[in-house]
Amino acid sequence: MRYAFIVADEITIVLRDKIARQVARLPDPQEFVNQAVEHALRNQGSSQTEAPSKWARLVERIESQPGLGEYEEKFRRDMKEFRSNFRFKHDKP
Repeated sequence: MRYAFIVADEITIVLRDKIARQVARLPDPQEFVNQAVEHALRNQGSSQTEAPSKWARLVERIESQPGLGEYEEKFRRDMKEFRSNFRFKHDKP
């Protein structure tokens, strides 16, 4: 995991080695990074309005369904347990 440390008006950003080497070779690396960050921040709002993921749509669909009668409480518990225990192979335990 990579971190950025804020010190006054400056921050230290740790980049992947390949990217850091490419940025370091630029005529004005600081200006390049400033422009890249500004561009990313301007476009950040548009990425938040993207369509929900397949999982989010599935949850919305399930939650919008009519009640499951006597099975609803158990289903909701099972769904919550699944979400809290779900991990991809690449996730750390």
